[in-house]
Amino acid sequence: MATSAVGNRRRRQKSGGGGARAKGGGGAGATGSAVAGAAVAEQLRRGARAVTDEAARRADTLRQLARDEVGRLVDAQRAKAAAKVRAVGGAVEKAARLLRAVRGDGVAGYVGAVGGAAERTAAYIEEADLAEVAEDVSGVMRRHPVLVAGSLLLAGVAVGRLLRLGALDGAGGVEEGGEEEEGREEREDDNDA
Repeated sequence: MATSAVGNRRRRQKSGGGGARAKGGGGAGATGSAVAGAAVAEQLRRGARAVTDEAARRADTLRQLARDEVGRLVDAQRAKAAAKVRAVGGAVEKAARLLRAVRGDGVAGYVGAVGGAAERTAAYIEEADLAEVAEDVSGVMRRHPVLVAGSLLLAGVAVGRLLRLGALDGAGGVEEGGEEEEGREEREDDNDA
């Protein structure tokens, strides 16, 4: 039986098991692997910090590029909006001149004032930045909601009529010698008969 106990001890020593090592894992080998593990953990932390910093730098760069592109697009749209407002103002002023020609001076004065306001609005759109325009519009809407709604309604009706008149002018229906006038002459001839 003594030989089997000695054989077991030898087998445990060869396989690295047994004694204080198996229970506590102490010794120089365990201390070295703990130090190596701490070094690897520190390298991982540094690598993660570097990746985080690089991601933050790239995000800042992308944010700045996006801000610049949005600013460029807003400027382009602002120029288009100002041009459209100027076109509407020109159409309104043309209507005012037509009204003056037919002795509608009272109404022509009001319509002309709207045309002048459109020109001032176009200049404001070109000069003011987006935040300033948004703040001013919301302030006016809060202070005068009924006036804003009524003005938008009237502006829509006026623009619709002007567009309709422009479409009729282009189709020849209002001009002299157009189809409507010829049809009217034919009806008058029928009534005379």
